[in-house]
Amino acid sequence: MIVTESTSETFTVLLDSLLKLTNDMQIPDNEKLITINAWNEMSEGSCMLPRIYGDTVDFSFINSCRKLLKK
Repeated sequence: MIVTESTSETFTVLLDSLLKLTNDMQIPDNEKLITINAWNEMSEGSCMLPRIYGDTVDFSFINSCRKLLKK
């Protein structure tokens, strides 16, 4: 799935759906993998960073991942 111009709210909904779909797959848990990546970071080794808008730092995407993965 490719998502563009996502907000943290839509990202949360999509990630939650993806986690549920992955959990329902009939494969061993240790083989389940979800990759979240930006197209321009694929070859550079990537990590999830907060968004920066001027002087504002937005951790909402990272916090969404943290919240959903704790479930």
